[in-house]
Amino acid sequence: MLQNAIENLLGLTVGGLLLLLVVSLISRRNRQVSQRLRDMVGPDKTESGWDGVKIKALSWLPSLGEALAPKDKQERGRWTHRLAMAGVHQAAAFRALLGARAVLILLGPVAFLLGVVGGFSLVLSLLAGVAVSALGMILPGLWLDWRAARRQTLLRRGLPDALDMLVMCVEGGLSLSASLPRVRAELQTAHPELAAELCVAEREIMVGLSAGEALRKVGERVGLEELVSLGSVLMQSQRYGASTAKAMRTYADGLRTERRHRIEEKAQKAAVKILFPTLLCIFPAIFVVILGPAAYQIHTIFSHMK
Repeated sequence: MLQNAIENLLGLTVGGLLLLLVVSLISRRNRQVSQRLRDMVGPDKTESGWDGVKIKALSWLPSLGEALAPKDKQERGRWTHRLAMAGVHQAAAFRALLGARAVLILLGPVAFLLGVVGGFSLVLSLLAGVAVSALGMILPGLWLDWRAARRQTLLRRGLPDALDMLVMCVEGGLSLSASLPRVRAELQTAHPELAAELCVAEREIMVGLSAGEALRKVGERVGLEELVSLGSVLMQSQRYGASTAKAMRTYADGLRTERRHRIEEKAQKAAVKILFPTLLCIFPAIFVVILGPAAYQIHTIFSHMK
């Protein structure tokens, strides 16, 4: 009976996770299409439809997170920096994240009570509750790290194109500060994440920073070493009177070479990574097809001998 209950619970869990995965993939694609349409039409200041319902339904999370927010400024700054790296800049995002983590941690006692009510042993229910609470504690951090890594990949992918356009604008006679709005407008559709960060750099230039300092601050905020290096190169070229266009072209060539090396490295790793799915999924099926008839014939021969 216990084994059947465990199998049913595992089946429901796996089915729910698969359903959640399918729904998330469909909704992610719909969000991407909607975002492309909003970028083409223009920004919308109102929240309506399903987005507005979600915001109203989750409006209690920041209030819960405010009660659990750490008082240490360094801890708050660390979480704010991680949110900025992930591309989350809303004022209530930190409190909402802490509220979501508290809710996920509280699912552990709920899992423990469900296990006890469902007839499971006390030790098994306790282990399930502790596992769910531990998972709920680390899931928000893992989500932030995954989102930050994905965003850094998107920014790194669009940086060579942005550098090429910046070089063309600078060589055409524009200043670097005047080139950023043009490049940002061109990248709005193909690389919206990088365009948003360049918009932040433009605002910092308006405040009084140089282009190199603004790009360096953007690279430090998003955790992208290439932007930090680009800002340092521009600052050094301006300090010593070197040609900005030549410095940027040299850096763009090096960045393109580094990207090619990174792609070659991933291609070399693919042969090793595909080995394990081949051994675990393909070879057993081949063995069954090849050795199955032979095993059946051997079994038939030995059964007749008896």
